[in-house]
Amino acid sequence: MAFDISTIFTKDITYNQSRDKYGVSTLSISLKNQNTSGPFFLEQLREYVKAQGITLKTDTYNSYISFYLLPRLNTGVNGFDRSDLSAPNDAYLITHRVSVADLIQSQEGSDEYAAFNVSGLPSEGIYKCAFELVSDGVDTDTNWFAPDTDITLAGSNVPVPTGINLSVTEVGDSVQVNINTINTSNTNDFILELVDDTLLNMPEFNYEDYIVKTSEFTVSPDSPTVFTYNPHVEGLRKYVNYSVRIRARKIDPDNSSSVSVAAPGTVEPFVLPWLTDFVDQTVIKGKQIEDSLVAGVANELANTAQTRTELKDALNTGAYSLVAEKMYELTRDVAVTKFRNTANEFDNIREQLRTIALYSNIDPEYTVQIDLTNDDKFTAFNNITKQGFTGGVGTRYFTWLNKAFYLGPVAEGGVILERKFEISVRGDVYRDRAEMIFS
Repeated sequence: MAFDISTIFTKDITYNQSRDKYGVSTLSISLKNQNTSGPFFLEQLREYVKAQGITLKTDTYNSYISFYLLPRLNTGVNGFDRSDLSAPNDAYLITHRVSVADLIQSQEGSDEYAAFNVSGLPSEGIYKCAFELVSDGVDTDTNWFAPDTDITLAGSNVPVPTGINLSVTEVGDSVQVNINTINTSNTNDFILELVDDTLLNMPEFNYEDYIVKTSEFTVSPDSPTVFTYNPHVEGLRKYVNYSVRIRARKIDPDNSSSVSVAAPGTVEPFVLPWLTDFVDQTVIKGKQIEDSLVAGVANELANTAQTRTELKDALNTGAYSLVAEKMYELTRDVAVTKFRNTANEFDNIREQLRTIALYSNIDPEYTVQIDLTNDDKFTAFNNITKQGFTGGVGTRYFTWLNKAFYLGPVAEGGVILERKFEISVRGDVYRDRAEMIFS
């Protein structure tokens, strides 16, 4: 017998709306139980999976309710059904995940469920919502539920911003985001949202998780609009992909905002500059000087007269600290040049490791296959991570930013593949553990 969520909830819901200082809306939504005396959703689901011999994981990675919000005009004549999730509606669809563990009775004696919040919504509009159960390992044939209630967002209708053109420029250890053009026929007021791109692309995380910084700006023909981000002032982190989204805003007659949009095709997610600092801290001070780097320094000395002259002058002064400084600068410059060609591979590997680490916080048993057969990827992984040793023998443990990653073997046709691994997180690396296991 299938598990049918439509038999559990009533066809009406309770919701409340609030707006932040930028006019971005949040909905607080609560479902009601058909049977006022219970049992409630989670109780029934647990009984079902128990009968099926399935272990239920109650988190938003494994078992959750997908919540869909779509403008009423975009739903079909028979109400919101699953076919409405397809194009062209996907441009208007808002999705959210709710852990099944959160769908519990709000308080004793109540037929309502504990409320959950959906944030980052525009102002003004009439929406329909639907719920779909996704349960790890659970066969739920009838898992769609669409309430009758209209959800009305207050505020003024603000058209989506158009004509956006952005450019990103690295200046030292900072990144400058320049608003080159934007259509001001509807409004001169806009909101820039700096987004953690990794979390944005992980549906387990919500608006509050992936929004890093929100800034207001007014477009003026007399002055360019430039935002500067660096890890020292803004509290941003290196090795994290950031992207930019824009909302249009109307302050009068009330504080309202549009949906947020990415500037189409004008700028990719950016990472704060890391290459020079990586070379200083990891390659040189971290003593990861390879033969190829030494050969590059030697080649630079042999082929560049100015470099030889500067080093000779330093030697002639007898100030060996100056000689060391010249050699340090030369080594750094050669290393930066060497790694610049593969910087994208470093970013890609870090993005993979960060995603794995984030998912491991949700599901400790999470694993994913990582392919390091490409030489540049293999080099990037070995430079980013630090291998663990026990008794002087290398292990399958590698650290990156305080996480211990385990590289399990991958076999095909009874043969262990080289440079392909099943990677998982085995915990945090504390100081005593790092000194004991990792050289």
